[in-house]
Amino acid sequence: PMVKELIPQLAKRYQLFMVSNCGPDGLQMFLDFTGLRPYFVDTLTNGETHLPKDENITILMQRHGLKLPVYIGDTEGDCLCSHAAGIPFMHATYGFGEAPNADFSGDSFKEIAEFFLQ
Repeated sequence: PMVKELIPQLAKRYQLFMVSNCGPDGLQMFLDFTGLRPYFVDTLTNGETHLPKDENITILMQRHGLKLPVYIGDTEGDCLCSHAAGIPFMHATYGFGEAPNADFSGDSFKEIAEFFLQ
């Protein structure tokens, strides 16, 4: 709930990116299907690079000169990759897994968005 309403607000304040372990076209199909493509600056997937998520995060950071990125995900694997890339991790607790070593957490997309919008 609230993703389509809050992503545009987040995109006005922050550059948004997506990193995934999906196939090469997975994120593009998702963004087209949801209509959210205009709000994301860039995406990178394991299917495109055949690299682990932490390396894809690092590529996007370098490609776009990101200074203070935060990775938002829903598993301990996401948390480990975020930390391996040297950035903080926010756990979306409503997702698929636990992440006891997360730097921040949010119990809904609305809560996560409000954290960044306040």
